[in-house]
Amino acid sequence: MNEKITEKSLQSVLGAMMGAIDAESAEAYREFANTPQALAAVDAIENGKFDAFYFALQYPIDKLIDGLLSQHTPRDAYDIQFIFKNYRLVERHLRRIIEKHEGAGYCADKSNSVLRALLRFLRTGQEISWNYDQEYTFHLPRIAFTDHATTFAFFKSLKNLQLGHPEPYLQALLAVEEKAHAASGLTIHPGPQETSKGS
Repeated sequence: MNEKITEKSLQSVLGAMMGAIDAESAEAYREFANTPQALAAVDAIENGKFDAFYFALQYPIDKLIDGLLSQHTPRDAYDIQFIFKNYRLVERHLRRIIEKHEGAGYCADKSNSVLRALLRFLRTGQEISWNYDQEYTFHLPRIAFTDHATTFAFFKSLKNLQLGHPEPYLQALLAVEEKAHAASGLTIHPGPQETSKGS
């Protein structure tokens, strides 16, 4: 009985949160709706013109972001710029893998620790390593992304994936999975003889 009440209450809270987010998005759009950019984007949606939508709305925003980053990051610091411009993409990939191997607890803290370590390496050359002897280590990954080479290769592969080249990403993902499974004492990709014992 209590479990059902708790579940219903949780659904109510989540529903209210999503409603608030939707309302905030709608309010932001109302303030923008009659601008030439918005009208052009709406026309593109209604006529199925993907490229027109991009150039009406996304392209100007991308150029603004690119301009800002070029002024406030070192010259040719494309990897640093990629992190800032694509933070959500990179963080989500890191977090999902960490969550898969280490559970949901503190997975966002851990993924952000990896991002900060990547940024530190790109700025200073200090390779990724973790101090597990410090007082608090809840924010440090322990199974996935524990070494520099594998972590940095995975990050670089996300740039290739975004550009439509999945092969480097798949290779880097396999390397991450193999390292994580080795750290867990598991075997990746079990063969038929391992999955059908007793047959």
